[in-house]
Amino acid sequence: MQTRNAIGTRIRELRRERGLALADVAEAAGLSASHLSRIERGHAAPSFTVATRIAAVLGVRPGELATMQREQSATDAVTQSPDRLPRVWDWSSIARPNSALDW
Repeated sequence: MQTRNAIGTRIRELRRERGLALADVAEAAGLSASHLSRIERGHAAPSFTVATRIAAVLGVRPGELATMQREQSATDAVTQSPDRLPRVWDWSSIARPNSALDW
């Protein structure tokens, strides 16, 4: 339910930023105004196809409907501490289950 609310809130936010009426966005995306309203209020979840059409009307990528920060880059999303050492696996202690089959 949280994701549904977040996507709907983001759609409403983008629509209002652009000064677009709900009915206009719904018509351009091929939806009824009541269905888009239900999505914006979190009472319905858009399918990927519907989200893609809404995003196109709003001029954003579909993934931007699911995040509140449109300008976040991939490097901002995942970072690794510079003092963290890479993990080294010691495979010598693992017994091979089919060692009898070795030639």
